[in-house]
Amino acid sequence: MKGQRLFVRPFEPRDRETLEALHAAAGEPPLGDLGSEDGLVGRLAGSTVAYLAWRQTPAAMEITRVLVAPELRRLGIGRMLLGEAGAIAAAGGSAELRVAQDCKLARYFEASGFVARDGSLQKTIR
Repeated sequence: MKGQRLFVRPFEPRDRETLEALHAAAGEPPLGDLGSEDGLVGRLAGSTVAYLAWRQTPAAMEITRVLVAPELRRLGIGRMLLGEAGAIAAAGGSAELRVAQDCKLARYFEASGFVARDGSLQKTIR
């Protein structure tokens, strides 16, 4: 990653194949239905290396999925995506980010400033 810049953009239907490949490379279950989710993809040197998906509610952006390529974890890519999602949520009028308290990345979210409240992990963004 040294010397490379991460390019972050909204995900699009054409990203499905690369997101499935990212899931497979990470040993994760298939992507499944994205339904009404929006999200961001992170691309590095022309390859999709991360993504974050959410559902927007009037009160909050509810993060539903986060995945970073295993070989690029612990380099700040997930935090970069969270920061970008927070900016999008705030611009859209949301006051916080939320994620399920029992998600497998709960410790990661807590380390990123989320706190347990009302059955979920939440982070105030404005």
